[in-house]
Amino acid sequence: MSEAGDVHTNAYPSWVPDALFYQVFPDRLRRGAEHTPIGMQRLENWESSPTPHGTKGGDLYGVIDDLDRIKSLGCNALYLNPIFSSESNHGYHTHNYFEVDPVLGGNQAFDLLLTESHKRDMRVVLDGVFNHTSRSFYAFAHVLENGLDSPFVDWFFINRQFLEERGTLLAYPDRRKIEANRVNAFEAYGFEAWWNLPMLPKLNTDNPEVRDYIYAVGRHWVSKGIDGWRLDVPTEIETEGFWEGFRAAVKKENPDCYIVGEIWHAAPEFLQGTRFDGLMNYPFGKTIMAAAFSEFRVELAQGTGYREFPKIESTEQVRHELERTIDSFGQMGPRPQMNFFTSHDTPRLFSLCSEREDELLIAWAMMIVMPGAPCLYYGDEYLMAGERDPNCRAALTDVLRESGKKEGAFFSKLSDLFRLRAELPALRSSTLHFMDVDDEVLAMKRSEASGGGSVCFVYWNRSDEGKVVNLDHSGLEQCCQVQDGKIAAIRLQDSCCVLAPRSICILY
Repeated sequence: MSEAGDVHTNAYPSWVPDALFYQVFPDRLRRGAEHTPIGMQRLENWESSPTPHGTKGGDLYGVIDDLDRIKSLGCNALYLNPIFSSESNHGYHTHNYFEVDPVLGGNQAFDLLLTESHKRDMRVVLDGVFNHTSRSFYAFAHVLENGLDSPFVDWFFINRQFLEERGTLLAYPDRRKIEANRVNAFEAYGFEAWWNLPMLPKLNTDNPEVRDYIYAVGRHWVSKGIDGWRLDVPTEIETEGFWEGFRAAVKKENPDCYIVGEIWHAAPEFLQGTRFDGLMNYPFGKTIMAAAFSEFRVELAQGTGYREFPKIESTEQVRHELERTIDSFGQMGPRPQMNFFTSHDTPRLFSLCSEREDELLIAWAMMIVMPGAPCLYYGDEYLMAGERDPNCRAALTDVLRESGKKEGAFFSKLSDLFRLRAELPALRSSTLHFMDVDDEVLAMKRSEASGGGSVCFVYWNRSDEGKVVNLDHSGLEQCCQVQDGKIAAIRLQDSCCVLAPRSICILY
């Protein structure tokens, strides 16, 4: 822990600020060389476009095979989309929280993944979906078979009148009509469901038996050795004290367990030291994208979880948006946040920037100098394109992998930036001071919180003209410049720093 004390404090795992996450969609990363997935003959072609319900056959053995590549990129932590037994390719329809999906290799594959990850000093964070289950979850299946006589009837929000009159719940309506005719699930199917989708019955967390079950799941996988939980749609669980109880349960098992919530907006009430350590910090990414991308495809992003984007018209506004986000982190501060551009729920980053590699590199340079733990969505290191779901969830092909081995590939540039972050403690600290140097230059000083440690200066020249910055950079000898899709080392001229047009300079 970063400081001793009760789990109900602003202590958070000390390893998180040093983490650089790699998000894995297990079905799409890689097929393991030593594993033949169940139903191999019916898998979708790996190279073909993804479909909403098709399975590609990626598995946890494939993740193991890819660990060295991921580590070479500079990532030292994995965030895995759901891996528990499920009927869906994305895993969010959970039917057994204590079993890793056999399609992904089962518990044996996961045990090996944990061992091999930790052997490489890589952390593993799992995705916990506790607001809802699948229809085949044993407790819901018991209600389907036994109706009001089931001891699990109060584990869900059941329409008792519906069940009494019809004798059964309508759990399997025509799938083709569900999206076209969205209805109130409680009235139409006899139970509450997430987004009124009958395949996702909502759990009744007001029931202490349900809470105890979920807390047991949380403890179980922490005891097996996982390093954290990413929690799906946590704001939709409104039971008072639920997340406080979850935190107490898993932190008792391992105080260094990282708890991060999927909340797309500022939510300081979750960051007071009693619920989560951090949030999926999309606001940082939104501001950086809006400021860096000249041909930002806002229309493609809107309608997803992003909702609205800030309209950036000046460098001062960039600063204001970043400061506002930092101020929203409550007692936890910016260091334990998980910083995102994109994920499985959004269009691909390369598509959002209109495939402008030069501007994409600028965006990543800004992301790595901000406090918090960056998270890269698999494939983004190879400039994978893809619009909305399911196209943002394509398989990582051999063609893309080979492209990353070429001289000057985006993979190597991104790796250079990640390596710089790993080498400079100031970039992983919480201390950030904005400076006034020019109306078109965003300037920051990053330093270690303890004082007397390493110091970095960051200058983002957003104009089409070169700029000269005169500051006391005594003791700083090196400068990394990101411009026009390239990374270069430039020499400092005494106390003067010359900023190229549309560039970022990191002095250290």
